[in-house]
Amino acid sequence: MAHLTVSLAKFTRNLVADVPSNQTHALAQIRQLAYIHTSWTKESDESTFAITRMLTQTLSNLVTGNETILERFWPLHIQLPEERSILIRLLGLPDPRTTMSVLVLLMNCVHSSSERGRVLISATMGVRICVSILDRLESLLDLPESGDDGKVFDLGYAFFSELIELGLFAELYDRTSLQEEVVSPSQTTLLKLLDSYLQSVPSGLMDDRLHGLVTFLTSVLLFQAEHAQHAIQQAIGATGPDVSRASDEQGDGGIAPQKADGAFDMQLPGICAALVLLSNCLSSIALSEGESEGGARAAPNLVSLTLPCRTAIAGARSSTGTGFVECLLETLRKLDLFLPRIGFGRAKPSNMRAPSGHGGALGQSADLTGFAYLKRDLVRLLGILCHDNRAVQDRVRLCEGIPIVLNLCVIDERNPYLREHALFALRNLLQGNPENQAVVDAIKPMGTWDADGVLRGTSGAVRR
Repeated sequence: MAHLTVSLAKFTRNLVADVPSNQTHALAQIRQLAYIHTSWTKESDESTFAITRMLTQTLSNLVTGNETILERFWPLHIQLPEERSILIRLLGLPDPRTTMSVLVLLMNCVHSSSERGRVLISATMGVRICVSILDRLESLLDLPESGDDGKVFDLGYAFFSELIELGLFAELYDRTSLQEEVVSPSQTTLLKLLDSYLQSVPSGLMDDRLHGLVTFLTSVLLFQAEHAQHAIQQAIGATGPDVSRASDEQGDGGIAPQKADGAFDMQLPGICAALVLLSNCLSSIALSEGESEGGARAAPNLVSLTLPCRTAIAGARSSTGTGFVECLLETLRKLDLFLPRIGFGRAKPSNMRAPSGHGGALGQSADLTGFAYLKRDLVRLLGILCHDNRAVQDRVRLCEGIPIVLNLCVIDERNPYLREHALFALRNLLQGNPENQAVVDAIKPMGTWDADGVLRGTSGAVRR
């Protein structure tokens, strides 16, 4: 019986392709069969996977190119409760080939239609569908690209790329938030997909949508950065000279010692991971702008896309009124106190205590992977923003940001190529700016390293 059902579904799939009359007659029956074969009694029966896969492909052929059916099918299945939604049921099946077919169906429904894309994001069930796909993609990130799992990831990436091109990223990001979470796991996965998407700005992205995306990303980065600053401040306590000295001299790769009453925010690694992705996204857009201005490897219509973006980034302000450049530098300053650099082969366990209810050292109870690359990517973005921009150069000087950049001109295993990006940022800060050059010239070394690797102070030197 199962073999007969598969054969009939395959025959119907081919029969309805691009034939509107056949599509209209078959829709109700195929939809009902898909509902029956995704019930909880069959979802663990591997023998039914071939049937559900073929029925899903048939549904995809039913809606493709038929606007009349799409107008009925899409709103109905996006607004159904979860227990009656065949889309949620199909996505929940542990069969990658069925998932591939569902993703093709979803892409056919939203392709080139911002209206249907907005219906997806505005409905609770639509967001549930997106979160389900994002969770699946996150689980596939570290798996080999070959095989069915790799194809599932590629189709999922294509689906969200379609939503990005429709200008729906900001709305989808907001809709996937969670209460009491600064950044949700789904939002982090979305940022990963956007970062990959923006590595080369697609020529089909409209200029007003890209500018709107830049405005949204800067506001999110400012929001995340202020939360990170607050969490770091809470952990390290007062930022007096003793704390600064700990940052300068520790250099062992641990986390700066906290005050006795300091508390570590367990959301901080996730916030920092989001900051890395946000800074990469903004850097990609800003670098595309630079290519456009230089005329190198840029699509003909890319010039109008990205010209205002660097200005928009640098001119953004947080909800508290803090400028983007100033917020970036304050985040780097606090990170330099909180996460001293790792010298090669010198990493040590953290000295920070775990939060109440979490025994052991922080290094054993908290995931520190979110801090990787953070300083490097933030200073890289700063260097891009101050390139040939006297206003940004002056703002960095006025908020005493030049010593912060100088302190980042070091080797750090947690931030590969941090020194090179910091030197590039310093070069852009000093180019054509005598006032900034004078600030660097006035800074004198506090000491020198002797043959034993001990920092010896210089008489009369003043710590800046």
